[in-house]
Amino acid sequence: MLGRLFHYTTDVMLVSTVLAGIKHTSGLAVNVDAIPEQNVRGVLRSLLGAGEYLFESSLSFAQNSKYFHVVNPARQLSFFARNEPPHMQQFPSSSPPHRW
Repeated sequence: MLGRLFHYTTDVMLVSTVLAGIKHTSGLAVNVDAIPEQNVRGVLRSLLGAGEYLFESSLSFAQNSKYFHVVNPARQLSFFARNEPPHMQQFPSSSPPHRW
């Protein structure tokens, strides 16, 4: 029973972290306000916040590690047109943003 609870918790946190990565890279986020039930909205906000924390912690670790380095993306996000606003493109300029 405890193993199953751990497994489900890990799965939920992995999905939440992936959603945080999608939000970070593309600007697309889950519309929590579209959920009618207030309690479910609160739990979902907490889970998404935990995913954001895990993603940012992982990113911080990678930025401060000697085993990672900055490279240009293999290709731009294909579902955004070139004339989209800069905040909706993965890397609006020819070089990636300098965050570290």
